[in-house]
Amino acid sequence: MDFIKLLIIIFIDIWVVYTLFNVIYVCFLGGVPNISSSSETLLHINSILCKYKKNEDFVFYDLGCGSGKVAFFVAKHFPRARVVGVELNPFIVFYSKVKSFLLGYKNLSFEKNNILKMDFKSLNVDFFYCYLGDEVSKNLSCKLKNELSFDSIVIGNKFLLPCLKIVEVIDYKTLINGPLRIYKK
Repeated sequence: MDFIKLLIIIFIDIWVVYTLFNVIYVCFLGGVPNISSSSETLLHINSILCKYKKNEDFVFYDLGCGSGKVAFFVAKHFPRARVVGVELNPFIVFYSKVKSFLLGYKNLSFEKNNILKMDFKSLNVDFFYCYLGDEVSKNLSCKLKNELSFDSIVIGNKFLLPCLKIVEVIDYKTLINGPLRIYKK
């Protein structure tokens, strides 16, 4: 019983530190708050990947992944896929790396990077997922249009990616998510 109490206290301590660092990052370093994708969104992403994947060992990038909810989901449901979460907030990246290691994910990695400065030309990615704000989405969409391969598919949650061509819309809304739009170059 004491061991369980100790684990609970450690978990709460880690969560408090995680939250504190995120507040500091957002308030003082100009970061964006971490807004999680809903369970309904995850189910739609699953059906999109099943519909559009060419094989089981596809590459999936979660751009602005936050705590990695989507990345963890994809890595779990598609164990042969290579999943990469990209996030600018170093505290969240550290947390996600530790969580991934502790849970034993071999097909999942996280990197600290600014998605607006990444070189997408050098990447061979089948799927990109992004759930970002309006301004970042607009800037990212023009960058992706210039740098994506023609085979890549971009899944955008809620915010438009105006420089890309919409292939399909999955129209649903939760309090903070939806619709999902599937884009190509």
